[in-house]
Amino acid sequence: MSKEKTKVCKHCKEEIDAKAKVCPHCRKKQGGKLKWVVIIIIVLAVLGMAMGSGDDSSSSTDPQTKSTTATTAAKKETAKKEEAKEKDSVKVGESFENDGLKVTAKKAEFGYDAGEYFTPKDGCEYVAVDFTCENVAEKGDKYVSVSDCECYADNSACEQQYIGNSDFVNTNLSPGKNVSFTAYYEMPKDAKKVILEYSASFWTDKKITINLK
Repeated sequence: MSKEKTKVCKHCKEEIDAKAKVCPHCRKKQGGKLKWVVIIIIVLAVLGMAMGSGDDSSSSTDPQTKSTTATTAAKKETAKKEEAKEKDSVKVGESFENDGLKVTAKKAEFGYDAGEYFTPKDGCEYVAVDFTCENVAEKGDKYVSVSDCECYADNSACEQQYIGNSDFVNTNLSPGKNVSFTAYYEMPKDAKKVILEYSASFWTDKKITINLK
């Protein structure tokens, strides 16, 4: 055989036919570098496809995760609103919602000085309560009155006072609108517990308690 038509077995080093895939002397397969190059290329291609698929999966999950987070936040916000609607007792500074009307007793000032022309009875004092009411309903007016609350000191009814230029509010609020005003009540100075009862409905006896003291 001529050298052009032969090759050396890489195992036993005998000269064999150049096209031989198995050495006739040692019976071992003849492998070349090309085979390994092809294998490496295939392996790299498979790894690249796997990584690309992982990235696609991750990117496709991100919007879903964001959507789930947004939905969870919306549910929490709805739960808070529902909780506010269901409140039957609040403190000064807290709000409650009643049939689309959001009511807040922002501040209560005991011992209110109404001036020399308005003086509480002996052993009594005035309390001034600042209110803000807002129509948070999507449609429909909401009625607001300065006389919506009844005051009780240690379970005894207290008189509402109209001092000087009192805010005599009786109005219908359209959606998105609000009104602020001050209501005045006369009560014993030594009262331990002072509350306002807000009539939640004209048709029922449901009331919401605002704890002033």
